[in-house]
Amino acid sequence: MKGKEQSPRTIQILGVVGALTGTFLLFTMAWLVHWLSGVISGSDPGARWRGGEQFTRDTFGLFYSVMALGLCSGLAGVFMAAARRRQPVLTGLVIACLLPILWFCYRIYTTAPPR
Repeated sequence: MKGKEQSPRTIQILGVVGALTGTFLLFTMAWLVHWLSGVISGSDPGARWRGGEQFTRDTFGLFYSVMALGLCSGLAGVFMAAARRRQPVLTGLVIACLLPILWFCYRIYTTAPPR
């Protein structure tokens, strides 16, 4: 069953919103990776890192996976804004980016250091 068709203008607006959201997500996660690298190396005196080697790897894996999601979302948004139509392959790519995020969330949850 097919839902209500969206106009090309609506798809274009959604594409711009998707591109902006994806770009924001990408740069926010890049800043978090930079900040966390400083915390782990000890160059930030106001913070400390108690995670082990596996927990640290999984945390960075999660951050990089979210960066990939932001990149794919941004590219899909740019395509939608420019072409004024949806592309199922790009939508599938964005959904596929969610799988490693879920995996790393599970790994972080199961390997978190005790409080």
